[in-house]
Amino acid sequence: MVDAQVAFAEMLLNGRGGACLPQAAAQWFKRAAAAGHAGAMFAIGAQYANGQGLSFDPVAAQKWFAAAAERGHGYAQLMLGGYLCNGRAGEHNPVAGRLWLERAFAQGVQEAANELSYFASKAGSAGAIGLVEELRSV
Repeated sequence: MVDAQVAFAEMLLNGRGGACLPQAAAQWFKRAAAAGHAGAMFAIGAQYANGQGLSFDPVAAQKWFAAAAERGHGYAQLMLGGYLCNGRAGEHNPVAGRLWLERAFAQGVQEAANELSYFASKAGSAGAIGLVEELRSV
């Protein structure tokens, strides 16, 4: 049932089979999220992050990304790591951000290696390239 709610919400969000209705999609994603669906939680975070069907709200986006990340959603871990490293929602915590990015990479989210490299070089780490190589060898 929950997977069907998410599939329907994705159809509404993307306009597959009819009009694009992002606000209606958000309501269906929220129903699935209430049942613990990590993908739905990630989708709500993305809607808040992009202002698509929900008001742009980086704090709410980070909250939803965190909920999905804690349930093992790799792309939510990537987004949460980026939010924490950049302080997008006000909370700047590069140590926690790096941990979430490492978790995302461990799940096969390749974009996390790029983020880790970027933040390592931004912090002035001479080992940025070594970090990426170390992660790729895992």
